[in-house]
Amino acid sequence: SFRTGLYLPTSDIDLALFGEWETLPLRTLEKALLSDDIADPATLKVLDKASVPIIKMTDKKTQVRVDVSFNMVNGIKSVELVKIYKKKYPPLSKLIYVLKQFLLQRDLNEVFTGGLSSYCLILMVVSFLQLHARHGVQEDDANLGVLLLEFFELYGRNFDYQSLAIRVTGKGSYVSKDVIEEAFKVGK
Repeated sequence: SFRTGLYLPTSDIDLALFGEWETLPLRTLEKALLSDDIADPATLKVLDKASVPIIKMTDKKTQVRVDVSFNMVNGIKSVELVKIYKKKYPPLSKLIYVLKQFLLQRDLNEVFTGGLSSYCLILMVVSFLQLHARHGVQEDDANLGVLLLEFFELYGRNFDYQSLAIRVTGKGSYVSKDVIEEAFKVGK
């Protein structure tokens, strides 16, 4: 979030480590963080079964929350994409700040506990702004209150999660989940 400028004072630090390992050194790093008295033991979690294995911890001295991932090049690439969308859609940043705080207050800001990742939230807002019929979503003076309520209306009441997915490439679109699943089967 820091690299994209979309962080809150409560945001964590995402740390990506790169190297060549036969197996990810999740447990080795866990032991080192504990033995060197870096991580608060009560907050240290190794999510080795997650689709993206990470170590979650809080630094003992600073109380800053840290997520450590391994060899995740996509995270670095996504920063540049988010910067492009921020330029294209000026309301994006302000909507993200409010929505991140909204999710944080409801403990819905962590994927591993059933919430949304920041990146997922950003893509949802981008899709909303791409496909939103309201004039001025690409302007600095867009009515943020109206946009926020309409975002909640779309994703809270109207979006068909059972059969649709969002696509943000190009001008954006809604895509049938069947089409997405078929593309994964074929390997497209």
